Amino acid sequence: MLKCPHCDRGIPMSLFTKFIGKIGGSKTSEAKKRSSKLNGLKGGRPKRNRKRCRSVEQLSVKMAFYIYENWQAGPHKAVIHDGSCGHCNQGRGRAGGYDPSHAKWHGPYETLEKAHAASAALSGVVVRKEDRCVS
Repeated sequence: MLKCPHCDRGIPMSLFTKFIGKIGGSKTSEAKKRSSKLNGLKGGRPKRNRKRCRSVEQLSVKMAFYIYENWQAGPHKAVIHDGSCGHCNQGRGRAGGYDPSHAKWHGPYETLEKAHAASAALSGVVVRKEDRCVS
């Protein structure tokens, strides 16, 4: 058992030997550290685009919009989704689904204008919006 130089507590030898290699300092060269620092100042690694390229099958599917109506979580709302969106999945929702007693998918609608008109016709809806997949 070794004594800690700061607090005089006992340090198990196994814990001490586990970190003994880190005492010598970093194994990263100074040139690598400078390069990383300069890269960080320039903005770092390029960011990946949020929207991914669509597959040929998805591109061949006719564009469709769906409305997700939910009256359980928060205010009664209607959200317009692109049919190829992962949350929408052509009106089927995500895997695991949703509770039909608290939510409902409406559609498909051929244009965004038709989806907006259908959303406006839903009664009791307090919040109407488009999901980020639409814009």
